[in-house]
Amino acid sequence: MIRSQAPAFALNVLLAAAFVAFAATGSAQEEVPRQPSSASDVSRPSFRLDYLRDPEADGCPSGSTLLEHEVRSRTGYDPFDHDASRRVSVRLELRGESLHALVELSNGEAGANLRQDLVDSDGSCRSLLERVALAIALAVAPPRAGPTADPAPKSDNPVGIQSTPSPVVGPPAVSRLTYGFAAGGRVDAFRAPILTGGPLLAAEARWNDFSVGLEGHFLLPAQGPTQGGGAVRASAIEAQVDLCLRQRIIGICALAASGVESISGREFRDPSSGSVGFLSLGARLLTEVSLPSSLELWFFGDVLLPIVRPSAVIGSDGTGGTIETQVWRSPDVALTLGAALGFEIH
Repeated sequence: MIRSQAPAFALNVLLAAAFVAFAATGSAQEEVPRQPSSASDVSRPSFRLDYLRDPEADGCPSGSTLLEHEVRSRTGYDPFDHDASRRVSVRLELRGESLHALVELSNGEAGANLRQDLVDSDGSCRSLLERVALAIALAVAPPRAGPTADPAPKSDNPVGIQSTPSPVVGPPAVSRLTYGFAAGGRVDAFRAPILTGGPLLAAEARWNDFSVGLEGHFLLPAQGPTQGGGAVRASAIEAQVDLCLRQRIIGICALAASGVESISGREFRDPSSGSVGFLSLGARLLTEVSLPSSLELWFFGDVLLPIVRPSAVIGSDGTGGTIETQVWRSPDVALTLGAALGFEIH
């Protein structure tokens, strides 16, 4: 008889100032000065991002996904557009023991260029990319000053920066939405009489650092002995909802899983089988690694607590009556380790 039961950061200051001046140059040369009527009238500059990593710098991601994410987290919007006339070029290369990032900003038709070589002597790609992201963010979305009672007069300067104060502008709205799909596998402990696992499919929608996902799992049949003799065989199909908060490459998630587990007796006098529903809640710790061509590799670990758990009961009528004995019940906690390969759609 089969049952379900309910239980019991510093960046070089000169670089930042130069990048801010550069961004202001682009705005002065390409736009007709006017007084915006509202904060939403202030345009946001767009740049085409060209990202290149030399083969020797194999400790850095070959794709630009991570850098784009770091820039977006600092600007509050997506400044990159493949059709933009202005360009940001980033080249990562290893020179001796030092990792270099050669950053160049071009104003397209205006012809203004800025070139800077950033160095990380420790060879840390993560630290270097954070500095590159901050430099780009300051260039494409420089801080705006509020109006003053006695504005400073215009002065001659080689880059033609306007000294007219800009209006107070609130933080830009976040509108970054991406979708991801993945396939992989997992290993489960304490979900069946013995260690088991199976394939998984996943889909997610992500707004900057928050994501909502849906997964489908199939636990392969696993058979193990019971304390009173005989054996129990179990398999399951389940759906799982993930609500995740992500910071760079690390994420934490709340999980809710529900499905159907098929259980059958083996080596009993009168073996039987059946299917029962189950419900579990838990948490997940995950990390993701960026790969070329918008691919990502996910690694995760789950802890699940059963709310409605399956069990197996046998009945013996050797004395003319029915005596029910529980021979297996799902444990109080289940652990899962898994990996999946996915891709992102912008």
